[in-house]
Amino acid sequence: MARPTEPVRELLKSLGASQDEIDQAADAGTPALVALGAHRLLTARAERKAVKEASAAQEPAVPPATDVAQLLHALGVSDDEIDTAQQEGSRALLALAVDRLFVPGRERLTRVEVAERTGIPVDEAAVYWRAMGFADVSDDDAVFTEVDVEMVRLLKGLLQSGFVDRDVTLQMTRVMGRSMASVAAAQVDIVRRLAAGLPVEAAQSEAVMALVQTRNTVLELIERALVYMWRRHLAAEARRTALTLEEATSGGVVVGFADLVGFTALSAQMDEATLASAVSRFESTAVEVVGGLQGRVIKMIGDEVMFESVSAADGVETGLRLVEAFADDDALPDVRAGVAEGVATPYQGDLYGPAPNLAHRLVDVAYPAAVLVSDSIHGALDGDSRYEFHPVRQQVLKGFGVTRFWAARRRPT
Repeated sequence: MARPTEPVRELLKSLGASQDEIDQAADAGTPALVALGAHRLLTARAERKAVKEASAAQEPAVPPATDVAQLLHALGVSDDEIDTAQQEGSRALLALAVDRLFVPGRERLTRVEVAERTGIPVDEAAVYWRAMGFADVSDDDAVFTEVDVEMVRLLKGLLQSGFVDRDVTLQMTRVMGRSMASVAAAQVDIVRRLAAGLPVEAAQSEAVMALVQTRNTVLELIERALVYMWRRHLAAEARRTALTLEEATSGGVVVGFADLVGFTALSAQMDEATLASAVSRFESTAVEVVGGLQGRVIKMIGDEVMFESVSAADGVETGLRLVEAFADDDALPDVRAGVAEGVATPYQGDLYGPAPNLAHRLVDVAYPAAVLVSDSIHGALDGDSRYEFHPVRQQVLKGFGVTRFWAARRRPT
């Protein structure tokens, strides 16, 4: 059986590290081995850049097929599988490496074989597979492992217990699938940025090294972190729900939207790195502000955040803090917000209905750096010494007709 660090050793050899260097790093532990790999990658990148700047000669690159093939051998993949992937091209070879790095289990099964081992019909299992967000596979594709078999058995037992029905199970599967897809996409995007601007062969080499490092050093940490954060969020959501039931002024839900004014036009003038940085700043600030007031970020949609608050006061405070957070930011435009209270239907972690629709209409008509609130929010906080409300000329809002609403501000002290 290959040592856990063997894939890193093999790739280090391909990057020119001597056996003595590799052995010394291995004796010091996996972190030292990975650090040596990172150093070699950075050195190779610097050398490539120097050559490129010095002349127009073709940039030397590490042959990726050799790197990936060595990795696959270390992972126990048969020569036949490697040869087949090599014949299909470098993309197929890299896909095979990714599959073996991150999908546990050596034996690969077809969906028919999974059905035979679990007793769940192929078509029924395919419904849950698609609900997780994965593409259909044919009866001949051997892409499943015993881990998939175990999960299908657990699912079967859950359904047979009668604790939840099929519709609820599918709903939760879709929610978790979307969430995990977002997490995975964000992580792989780091690898993509690492290889950006490099020739295809060099980019593949760096991507493989980064993925190996991920598996050997942080995969277990990420798995534990996901479970930890889920438990924490579950507890926080339960507390938030209890507070909402206690504090809602009319039995409704307080929901808000905030966005960056004119960001669509501004983003067209930004390069990829600047745009990613701007969106990241807005997202991190929104998460901090909303969470700091016991609220919940329902979703981020580019330059817009949708949030739920436990009370009318917290909803207004959230909107004002978001506006204030970007008031003196020279690099980003002003924020505007809309907050409403009323009926909303929760579904798959989102909110639908009159309250979120009204909040969205309000943010659409708000001026930069303004917070507009519904009449119900004003009624709940009228007389609150922290805020003052100014009536806004009534407007016809789509789906609501002529609507009365207010501009919320901090009361001067």
